[in-house]
Amino acid sequence: MSPQVPIAYQALREYLNQLLTVVQDRAWEEVPALLHPHLTHFMRGQTVYEDPATGRTMIYGRDLAGWASELLYGAGLPQPLPLTPLDAAGLQAAARS
Repeated sequence: MSPQVPIAYQALREYLNQLLTVVQDRAWEEVPALLHPHLTHFMRGQTVYEDPATGRTMIYGRDLAGWASELLYGAGLPQPLPLTPLDAAGLQAAARS
């Protein structure tokens, strides 16, 4: 196992836990790109909206919290996530925002 995998795994858990504890709407592009397919799968049938001030597609915080909960405590990822290319530093920064 690459030394980066445990770091990336911990960063992913911190990011998902942050989505559970700080429930706020976020722009689609704020979600790390590697997670987009998994979020897209979860968001089927969910509502997104466009921020009138920025024109960005926004995801409701409650939906993000539900997604994070599903990944952490539910069924997990619909497909395995390759942790090696995961940007651990980017996830850690996102968890702090």
